[in-house]
Amino acid sequence: MLSQETLDLLSNMYNDRTVFLVGCMALGLGDKSCYYDIAVYPGKGIVKMILNFKENVIVIPINSHREFLKKNTVLIHASSFDYQYVVEHDPIKYYRKKALDALKKAMENYLLSKNGGNAFLKASIMNVVDALLLINKTEPAPSHIFKQISELNNPELSFAIEVAKLDENLGSLLKVRANLVLKELGPADSTVFSEKIDHFMAENRQVEASAYLYHKLSQFPNDKLTMLNQRMKLGLSLEKDSKDVLSIIKKASDKLSMLI
Repeated sequence: MLSQETLDLLSNMYNDRTVFLVGCMALGLGDKSCYYDIAVYPGKGIVKMILNFKENVIVIPINSHREFLKKNTVLIHASSFDYQYVVEHDPIKYYRKKALDALKKAMENYLLSKNGGNAFLKASIMNVVDALLLINKTEPAPSHIFKQISELNNPELSFAIEVAKLDENLGSLLKVRANLVLKELGPADSTVFSEKIDHFMAENRQVEASAYLYHKLSQFPNDKLTMLNQRMKLGLSLEKDSKDVLSIIKKASDKLSMLI
């Protein structure tokens, strides 16, 4: 956990706001390359930034409530903005809403992939991966996504990763594509992304880096995906791959209806 000095600093800086830990560190997944994601609510007037390089602290402004499940967070400082109001308490309600949102985005990117190319199909795959993790009551953690999929041993997730063709995005090609993505990120996100990719490459965990890269793609708006599809030379989506992705989306939709 963070040092008392950093905890005090956060409480003093945002004494009139609610501050809580989210992300992989709150989930117990963090490793030496991970940052402490600190959510601050309300986030008005706050810029996403790295606050402390020594302890890898990144501040994330939050302007809507129920974006995080209470059991996946750690409260640092409460204010008049009640923590109990900011976070979601009902796991099923949370996972169902998040999974539905991810499936809608997966279908949107799938449809756009017909003319927009493989970047949209890769994004669609990672959207449906998020949905399947949530249906399995697992909070997606972008840089740990490959590990989460492996540990769940879920056939739909395994198939999704097979269709993503992570092993075709390794070595120097992976580094070139990562650098292209890096240029489209804000200051804080670019620092984290670069360090994560370098960490994976140094430890020869390139398949994990590839999964992380494609998951980052899934978070870009349509115009940037179109541009990145050209610059990353991802080309057009193959008919077989498109059919496979659609079948996974349909299976995920069926599973979501059974989530209890």
